Parts: sequence; C-alpha cells; structure tokens
Amino acid sequence: MLFKQKQANGTFTFFESDLNFDVDVATRATKDEEIKYNLDKAKAQKINEIGNAKEEALYAPIAYLNTSFSASERACQNMLGNLVLNGETVEWQDLNKKPIIMTRAQFQTLAVMVKNQRNASYFKESELMKKIGLAKTPEELNLIKW
Repeated sequence: MLFKQKQANGTFTFFESDLNFDVDVATRATKDEEIKYNLDKAKAQKINEIGNAKEEALYAPIAYLNTSFSASERACQNMLGNLVLNGETVEWQDLNKKPIIMTRAQFQTLAVMVKNQRNASYFKESELMKKIGLAKTPEELNLIKW
C-alpha cells in the first residue's frame, strides 16, 4: 500500500508499506496520488534504463579497417592529440592492442566515426528523455526503447 506523511513544510513524502499506520503517523494515498507515484517511479526506472543503454552505445567498439577500435573517452582525448601532430601516418592500437598503421586521412575518418557515434548516442538519449517526460501511462513508457 502507498502511504503519505505530511512534512513540516507542508509537502508530503510517499512510501510503500504492507503495515497499517495510525492516522497521526501517515494516511493512505489517494488513487490519483498512487497513480502519479507509480508513474514517477516507472519514469525513474526508464530513465535509468536509457542511461545505461546510452553508456553502452557510447563505448561500443568502432569497426574500421577490418578491425575494431575503442571509442572510450581516453581514446577520444588521445585522438585529438594525434590529430594535431604532423606526420603522414599514425600508429593506433585496435581493441586487441595490435598496432595499426593508418594514413592521416584514415585516422581522421576513424576520429569522425567515434565523434559521430558519441553524438548520436547523446542525441538519442535526449530524444528518449523527452518522450519519457511526456509519457502519461506505464504502457506509453513501455513503448520507449533504446
């Protein structure tokens, strides 16, 4: 059952319990309050789910030149450093720590692929968060998927 307890500032704190409380301690939430509480709880769970999916998408390996490369934040920072250095080739490690020699153009392509993956992940998260905010029912929330 869902109960509410009035705070000193006039707001209510909601909590779930199987116990019955004295009216002086807490009162049962109304049906509308229970619906809102459950929707807010479901929204928080969906926000967490989408956040976890975004983290996976941010760091998903980048397939390029017949191998895969890291898209971690550290890799991005190191890429920036390598992009400003002069030289016709860049040596970069793939996910298996195997050195891959690339032309500067190939390396720039890889850097753009990493940037695009990260931007797409943040954009998708933003769009899904808007949908979560607008959802009016748990059924609408269940339709929101990464």
